[in-house]
Amino acid sequence: MQLSNASPYPIQYDLSNCEHEPLPFIATVQSHACLVACKVQDWTITQVSSNAGELLGIAATDLLQQPLGNKFPETTFASILSAVAKGNEYLAANPVRINMPNGQAQNWLNCLIHPQGEVYVLEFEPFDEDTINYRMQRTISEAMYRIQYSETLQEVFQTAAEELKSIIGYDRVMIYQFDEAGHGTVMAEAKEPALEAFLGLRYPASDIPPQARALFLKNPARIISDVLAEPAQILPPISPLTGQPLDLTDFVGRGVSPIHLEYLRNMGVRASMSIAIVFEEKLWGLISCHHYSPKSTGHFKRTTAWFLGKLISGHLSLRSANEHRKSVMKANVVKSKLFEQMSVNWDLVEGLTTGPVTMLDLHDSGGAAIFHEGKLNVLGEAPPKPALQELIKWLDGNLQETVYSTNELPKHFAPARDWKDKACGLLAVRLSNDAPSDYLLWFRPEVIQTVNWGGNPSKAVTKTADNVRISPRKSFSKWTELVQNTAKPWLDYELETVVSLRNDVKDFIFQKYRQVQQTNKELTEAYEDMEAFSYSISHDLRAPLRTIEGYSDLLLEDYGEVLGENGNHFISTIKDSAAKLNELIIGLLAYTRAKRQQLILNSVSLDEVVRLESNLLMQDALRQSRNIELRIGENLPTVLADKPALTILVKNLLSNAFKYTTNSNPSIIEIGGDQSEGYVSFYVRDNGIGFDMQYTDRIFGVFNRLVNDDQFEGTGIGLAIVKRIIEKHGGAISVESVPNQGTTFFVRMPNIDH
Repeated sequence: MQLSNASPYPIQYDLSNCEHEPLPFIATVQSHACLVACKVQDWTITQVSSNAGELLGIAATDLLQQPLGNKFPETTFASILSAVAKGNEYLAANPVRINMPNGQAQNWLNCLIHPQGEVYVLEFEPFDEDTINYRMQRTISEAMYRIQYSETLQEVFQTAAEELKSIIGYDRVMIYQFDEAGHGTVMAEAKEPALEAFLGLRYPASDIPPQARALFLKNPARIISDVLAEPAQILPPISPLTGQPLDLTDFVGRGVSPIHLEYLRNMGVRASMSIAIVFEEKLWGLISCHHYSPKSTGHFKRTTAWFLGKLISGHLSLRSANEHRKSVMKANVVKSKLFEQMSVNWDLVEGLTTGPVTMLDLHDSGGAAIFHEGKLNVLGEAPPKPALQELIKWLDGNLQETVYSTNELPKHFAPARDWKDKACGLLAVRLSNDAPSDYLLWFRPEVIQTVNWGGNPSKAVTKTADNVRISPRKSFSKWTELVQNTAKPWLDYELETVVSLRNDVKDFIFQKYRQVQQTNKELTEAYEDMEAFSYSISHDLRAPLRTIEGYSDLLLEDYGEVLGENGNHFISTIKDSAAKLNELIIGLLAYTRAKRQQLILNSVSLDEVVRLESNLLMQDALRQSRNIELRIGENLPTVLADKPALTILVKNLLSNAFKYTTNSNPSIIEIGGDQSEGYVSFYVRDNGIGFDMQYTDRIFGVFNRLVNDDQFEGTGIGLAIVKRIIEKHGGAISVESVPNQGTTFFVRMPNIDH
């Protein structure tokens, strides 16, 4: 199998997708290095690169299937064995400096040992003379000092680029940062004066595909000594031991993707070196070095570049940790204040939206909103409330996690295009799992950016006419794009902060629940004590009231003439007041009894109860010569109820109707009802004085009357008794009324079949 720069794969490969190119298994070696694979057991050579003769002085064909110790000088083989004998620590001995005399000349090489299953794979490259150069060591130390004491990250990047260019001598050194989408931006640059500047340019993610970025996490250094040089083949390309190509992930001199070689040639670059910058176990970026003539960089210079990459990573970690610490401390202060504000009146919304600190102060956002218990409250610059209601519905249908964040909301929620000036970025945290859920929302406006690309990103990769072979772009001229529909991204600590706030809110709700629970318990106990006291007092007061009424009658009967007109008036007033008080006590007893009394449920004819009570009231009205029109509907339903309680209920509703239609001529009173599945309902309607509906809640309270005693007598207890009886039956009562036009009470109670 003939391998080359154009076809370096030992197995069939479809070049229609560069993201799946098997980079670790390219079976070639760059011309500046060579490779020898030996069995672990006896050091028999199983594979070798075709350029072994050039670097080792021994032809590849003379090495295959031969013991390494028979072909290498004794001292050289002994050095390799000594390194391997260190066990797991031998990698620390890499590279091993060896001598492979080529004719009469000394041939010093670096040997890098790579274990790979059943074989040791040895990688050879020329020895780096600069390692013994004192002046070079001093230059490196000074470079480290300058980088270490840079004040800002930008200074760190620029100083690192300048110092590394000075040390390793590449024409261009760049610090290159990846964004979330994989696109890279040149953050710092040191270059030869005649070269075009790349500083600030962005390059599409396809320039460095995902599998290439993944390799940098395993092997942080990558060099290409000459993009035009023909690579050496690995002979044979497939391992006779495993039947698979060698995994060259850890090899510095491994072969290069033909797509990447073409990419570099299109840029005019002849040699390159890339060093990974790793931050939080992710590939943050690269130190990217370009040279416009062939160049090979030895192990120790690569190590220096790698160390600079680690130094940059350390600065990133330090700056990130400091910024994170400051941000978290600030957020914790805000969260603490918010919790304190929520706890003042035990009001979640008030605590988050009013006061010296609001949820808007938690992080950098233009607007915020809280949707709680069906109500929406907005702060700062936010979309209109109808739009937010639609957004909440969308979140309910699409949000799978507790927290959702995006800086491209219009991309995911199309209506956001209409208000992207306020909410192009969204951070949402769900407070409950109900539908609709409660949410805390933060918004960021659109930030329109001008991005300068190193070439048109839409033409980053093209295919040839046969639609098979991929070709990288040929133009790297500056291409400007206006980026819209994006906001400032949300940072990790901001997401952590809202999760922490959510936990605070949950704690607040739990504490509020416990407080309400305790308050309810205390109210229940106080209410029961009050009812017991009320019942006892009311019962005990009736005896002295009867005495007052009795003696008042005796005084009027036996001493009426003696007392005179004024005396008789006083006694009559005492008697009337006692009677009214007695009526009030009877009402209180009835109200208390309605709470305490156990219901005995039976099938009760509502028609029978209504006709009996209305006949009694009609007789009294006729004695007063009132003009009353009574309308009782046919087939009033049967009710599952306690008959005495239902009788009191009907009597009170009808009594009200008769009482408050006194001034109407004629007085019209209508009773009707029907039956539905599970429930029966009936109503009592009159054309009396009516009332303003804003007082609806008051009329069912104890002692609440909307008229004074001079107009209509009463105790203000009747409707409270009605409401209590209905609720004990599991029913409900409502009312509709218009002043001077009449009132209708609607009653709904469980059906007999329920």
